[in-house]
Amino acid sequence: MKNDRSMFICDVVQAWGPVSGGVKRYIQHKMDYVSTREKLGHMLIVPGDKERIRQENSRRKILSQHGLAPDTFLIIYAGRFAGMKNIPNLVAMMEKLAETHAGIHLIIMGDGEKKARIKKASETRKDVTLLPFCQNPDRLADYYSAADLFVNPGTWETFGLVSVEAQACGTRVLAVKDGGMDETVEGETPLIMASNEDPAHLTQAVLEIIGLKEGPDARKRRHQRMVDRFSIEKNMDDLFGLYGRLI
Repeated sequence: MKNDRSMFICDVVQAWGPVSGGVKRYIQHKMDYVSTREKLGHMLIVPGDKERIRQENSRRKILSQHGLAPDTFLIIYAGRFAGMKNIPNLVAMMEKLAETHAGIHLIIMGDGEKKARIKKASETRKDVTLLPFCQNPDRLADYYSAADLFVNPGTWETFGLVSVEAQACGTRVLAVKDGGMDETVEGETPLIMASNEDPAHLTQAVLEIIGLKEGPDARKRRHQRMVDRFSIEKNMDDLFGLYGRLI
């Protein structure tokens, strides 16, 4: 294996843990991809080279495929459709955003036990697109790279791997304060989080982020922060350092 794998971290170890259903399938797809990839370039869960940071061809492709204008502010959620994820709140958030702002679109990707409810909530809105679980890591990375913002309204996250994935592609993440993803957004400048999962608070935070008008430099810094904090070298050094202190 080459030495240019500074962004590859092994979430795949979770495959040997007590996981099942969509989580196990998600991890297995990541393992299968890693095991067959000849060159492990810069990878952070979702594989992708350094140039993956907001590749304009990714953005153009995704917007075109969904019939969206080039200046669309694209919001994405990807993950399990579970009750604790509060995904219907995203649809309600879009309703509030539409009252004052046009040109915002939400893509919800995933699968789970709340799929029927989420489908019912979203099917009446033209500014919300519901997509199935994405099995292709490169395709998922395209969506991350195309997005202006990744929003997770969940309040019971154990860590938030999708947050690290999205930021590795340069995309800002909006999470709920004290919802479990706080660690993944540490160092963001300015740090904007929703005070809770209520649609009104999500809407307020999204509008603050839109007002930042972030450009390519912000995406590059975000990507580098993920490299610095979550690379395999950094994580292994921290892990062995912990073991050394405990022994």
